[in-house]
Amino acid sequence: MNPIIEGTVFEDGSAWILLRVVGQDGEEITQASLSTITYAVTDLADDSEIVAATAVAISSTVYDTLQTDARWSADDDGYNFAHALGPTTFPRPGRYRVEYIFTPVIGFAFLIAADINAISIRRS
Repeated sequence: MNPIIEGTVFEDGSAWILLRVVGQDGEEITQASLSTITYAVTDLADDSEIVAATAVAISSTVYDTLQTDARWSADDDGYNFAHALGPTTFPRPGRYRVEYIFTPVIGFAFLIAADINAISIRRS
């Protein structure tokens, strides 16, 4: 099971969502194991949609082997999903939910959510 991820960013700031994603079969996802990925972003304060359901390019976000670089500090194993969110994703301070729907080639779609706290900046 993939938990809800939590993180903090600056308002109007960009962010990377880095995950080690395991499918329903207990195996790490690969490019060939998925048919689609979509994501949406909601402002939790007023339930307004910031980013409507949008396709994510599997070829540029899913890795067939685990990756480690300076962005990853959770463990020594690494991540297999990396998605960049631009500055318009978090336009003001507050809580946001980023929801990814992964649809495998075989099996049922599954969701991974990230709750993001955008904190105010003093200069912009």
